[in-house]
Amino acid sequence: SNASLKSRINYVLARDADRQGEYEKVMTYATQVSEGTEYYFDAQFLLAVAQFTRKQVVQAEKTLKSLREK
Repeated sequence: SNASLKSRINYVLARDADRQGEYEKVMTYATQVSEGTEYYFDAQFLLAVAQFTRKQVVQAEKTLKSLREK
């Protein structure tokens, strides 16, 4: 589906940004991965790591807690 393709592209971009230490880009791309796609969990994990790295600790905890409830 189109949503799945868009999510896959955004996940790959987020993953590549993570590998390069570009955490602002990780946050931009990871948040565009749709819930319910196979990439959502991994994208949210990358998002949480980026949030911690950017000192957004409370937000990172919320991101991780929301995954635990899935």
